[in-house]
Amino acid sequence: MADAQGLASGPNGAIEEEIALRDAIRRVEVDRKDRYAIHVHLSQLRQQYRQPHYMRIAAQAFDPLVLNHDATLYTLANFDMVLLCRGVPVEAIDAPLAKVRTLFSEDPLTFGDVGSLDDRFTTWYDLSLPSDFETFHALVEDLG
Repeated sequence: MADAQGLASGPNGAIEEEIALRDAIRRVEVDRKDRYAIHVHLSQLRQQYRQPHYMRIAAQAFDPLVLNHDATLYTLANFDMVLLCRGVPVEAIDAPLAKVRTLFSEDPLTFGDVGSLDDRFTTWYDLSLPSDFETFHALVEDLG
C-alpha cells in the first residue's frame, strides 16, 4: 500500500508491500465475489522510465480511486503495481490508468491497444473466476 507520496519508501517498503499483497490475496480467497486485480507491468518499461520519481507520479494517479473506492494499490520491488479492487466499477479505473499510460506514452510498452490481447501494459484478473484467481494467486506467491 503506497504511502502518502504514492510509493513505498525504500526497498524494505516494497518488500512490505509484497507481504501485504500476499496477505490480502489470502483474505480475498474466502470471498472473491466482485473482486478483481490489475497488474500494471511497469517493470517492463525502458530503464529511463523506471525511476522513483516516475513511480511516485504513477502511484499518485491512483490516489482518488483508492480514497473513494474499495481499492488498494501495491507497489512491488520490481516497480510493477497491483491494484486490488472490490466492487469498483471498471469505468472508475479508466482515468487513472489513462494518466499512467500518458506518463509513459513514449515507451513501446504502452503502444498496444487498450483492453486488447496486445496490451502488454496491464493484465486484468477477475478474481471471482477460479482460473484467474489461481493464476493471480501463483503470481503473488512467486513474489517472495
